[in-house]
Amino acid sequence: MSIERELGEAYRRSASKLKRPHYLDQKIERQYREGVYLNRKLAGKARWPLRIALVSVFLLIMGFSLPYADPIKDAIVHFMHHNARGSTYDVKTAQTTRESLARIKSQLNTGERALYYSSELERLLPKTTFIPFVIVSNPQVWKEKADWDKQLRCAGIRRELPLTIGGAFAFREGMNGPPFGGVLTEAESDLLEGLKLLALQRNEPEAWAKLQPARDGGNIYTSVYESKTKGVVYVEMELFEEKTDMTLYSDIKVHERLAIEGVSAGFIRSERYLLHPSNQYKSLIWLESGERGSVLFTIGSGDERATKADLIGIARSLLPRS
Repeated sequence: MSIERELGEAYRRSASKLKRPHYLDQKIERQYREGVYLNRKLAGKARWPLRIALVSVFLLIMGFSLPYADPIKDAIVHFMHHNARGSTYDVKTAQTTRESLARIKSQLNTGERALYYSSELERLLPKTTFIPFVIVSNPQVWKEKADWDKQLRCAGIRRELPLTIGGAFAFREGMNGPPFGGVLTEAESDLLEGLKLLALQRNEPEAWAKLQPARDGGNIYTSVYESKTKGVVYVEMELFEEKTDMTLYSDIKVHERLAIEGVSAGFIRSERYLLHPSNQYKSLIWLESGERGSVLFTIGSGDERATKADLIGIARSLLPRS
């Protein structure tokens, strides 16, 4: 029997015992909706996309969570950070999990995604109101800069990134979607309970299943740059055309507000980061407003050789000159 059929049967057997969040009381429903890695509210829209960019970092703890003041915002986007602490993190288990994710990705065709559950994730991550999981993606990649620039223009991003940024980082490729993880729709989130039950019935620590192809990367476009001495950095551009509130829950070690070329930006260093071998990730975030909407820029790297100063230098090479 295929995993898809096993998953379907496991879910159907459990369906009579499950209650969808719409039938829960208001408090639990609120916790359910907040128990995602990135909580997003779209004004005037009855939809709930779950952007799962990271697993060990973007979490809501059922307990103490401190918001950082000073949100990054404009007329369209309101972006706030919460520091979520308290997770136990085992480096060996994280490495084993990354190996499992790599094996799954090797079985995906270009453009395919998979939903992955493991009981080990519950050990790695803090207790949340959501079943822990990872989205594994094998996105389409554009190696030629001209082809990637065309993709960005078609997406409505009128910004042609240079071949070299920050003095040392050269363009390697572009991809549709975030550098890690992917987008999980509300309908797909219903599969989580069945996937967990399937692992239990098989007496195995993990289970995974392919998802339907995503329509897009969630309006997220990532340009990958690389330096021989500094490693890889990711330049994410996320386009927003509708008013959106976003709250990022992270295990934050360092949080700073910076002014770069007159633009307000936030620098974050997160630890207990599952999806990079260094187990950490640093990022620099700012907003740019345009005629079609707002673009949220995130420059990120998990390489220890790439410093905060490097990310600031890259931002300076990307910010429009006044």
